[in-house]
Amino acid sequence: MRVSDQTIESILKQGGVVDEPQLADLKLIAERSKQTLQETAIEQKVISEEDLTKLIGDYIGVPFVRIEPKDIPEDVLKRIPEHIARQYNVVLFEKNEDDSLSLAMEDPDDVQALNFIQKEIGYNTKVFLATKSNILDCLENYRGNINAELDEVIAVQKTLPPKTKTLAKMILRKIHQLPKLLICCWNMP
Repeated sequence: MRVSDQTIESILKQGGVVDEPQLADLKLIAERSKQTLQETAIEQKVISEEDLTKLIGDYIGVPFVRIEPKDIPEDVLKRIPEHIARQYNVVLFEKNEDDSLSLAMEDPDDVQALNFIQKEIGYNTKVFLATKSNILDCLENYRGNINAELDEVIAVQKTLPPKTKTLAKMILRKIHQLPKLLICCWNMP
């Protein structure tokens, strides 16, 4: 979540993370490196990304959550299409007993994103703040277990006749090249 330097300054002071001289040093480093105070505080290891996000959550009144990616039910995760989840840095991670859905966001102040997502999944949503890195880790769940799928293909290939095995090997080589191709395409402007 992008937070103004002035707000980060207040959060760091109120949280007892830095005193005035340390804050002055951080601001100088941030100015010289053309970074935000938030980025500089994390990079200089004054505070961790998670601890700063917790403080920001307290400051804006949004509960913080740390999600274990393996604990997200697939049917809950996939209620938001992957491209939308990645676009807005959000992850749907839990269906609650009252049928509400728990949504982790990097930026819960992004009203446009929240409105769009609520139209997709319904308005009975509990919003939480999570670190960007935690959300990105969770978004990898959309990819599934590619290794298990490839192992299954290889096991099937071992039972095939020789001509089919040759063709299957050629296909597998192409499949192994696919992630590199996808990364290249993803990074294209």
